[in-house]
Amino acid sequence: MGGAPCEAAQAARGRLPRDVRIWALREAPSGFNARFSAVWRRYAYRVTDNPGGVDPLLRGHVLWHDWPLDVDAMNEAARGLLGEHDFAAYCKKRRAPPPSGRSRS
Repeated sequence: MGGAPCEAAQAARGRLPRDVRIWALREAPSGFNARFSAVWRRYAYRVTDNPGGVDPLLRGHVLWHDWPLDVDAMNEAARGLLGEHDFAAYCKKRRAPPPSGRSRS
């Protein structure tokens, strides 16, 4: 989108669902990649076994099971996932910097 950031934000607002808001907008640096340039991520997984199903307003964000969930077993299984982990194997391979005192052409 060309023009000033406020013009771009206004144009985007007209195309977004009413419950989505743009609070700030600025041009990304050259070479930015939303997947590989992110410095952190947060994931949330929501599951319910409510006999009435999922709240219609949340149906796109919650997985519904029609049998009782064993929360204790789920917590035990998830215990090893808590904390910080090295997911470098899932990242785009980056070039190693050249050894000190040498340059690469």
